[in-house]
Amino acid sequence: MRYIVLLLLPLLAACAPQYTYKSPEEQIAEKCSEAGYVDKEYNDCITSAMAAYKKEVARQEKEWAKEVERRNKEMIKAQKEAKRKQLEADGAKCKDYGFAKGTKDFAACMMQVEMARKQEQQQQEALAAQQQVASQQIEANRRIAASQMLQNYFLQQQAIQAQENIASQNRMNNMMNNNIDCTSYRQGRYVHTNCW
Repeated sequence: MRYIVLLLLPLLAACAPQYTYKSPEEQIAEKCSEAGYVDKEYNDCITSAMAAYKKEVARQEKEWAKEVERRNKEMIKAQKEAKRKQLEADGAKCKDYGFAKGTKDFAACMMQVEMARKQEQQQQEALAAQQQVASQQIEANRRIAASQMLQNYFLQQQAIQAQENIASQNRMNNMMNNNIDCTSYRQGRYVHTNCW
């Protein structure tokens, strides 16, 4: 049972998001090994720690589910409140137009105001959809441009390597003929000169 105490802090750390590539199982196995457990104690250590880890994960999942449910209830309540306030505002607007509450004209006014609001909302949603498509197109164009830049860079590097290979071959040939020759090439803002 002493290994449970030793693993309590690392276990809690294992439950928290980690910036590591090790799974919780690997981390627990590592901690049990570091604690010096072998054979049956090592297996008991892993079993107990995994059970505690799974229990903690289940507890966190329950808490998260409760939080999601609470937020959903708050959102529904806020939506109902917003709709109630909107109806009050529409009623005040129709009353300002001179319609008496409870009349057919007042009801027609409320309906027209709501239809106008829905039409405006649809226009805003269409505009937002167009903006999203445009931003997606911009992102796609950016990715294509970045890909082309990367491809051009690699092609340029291949060309430079080919030039260096040719220059190296020429150096070898000139060394055999005891001639000195120089070549220059530009890479960005630098000029490289090779003589042989």
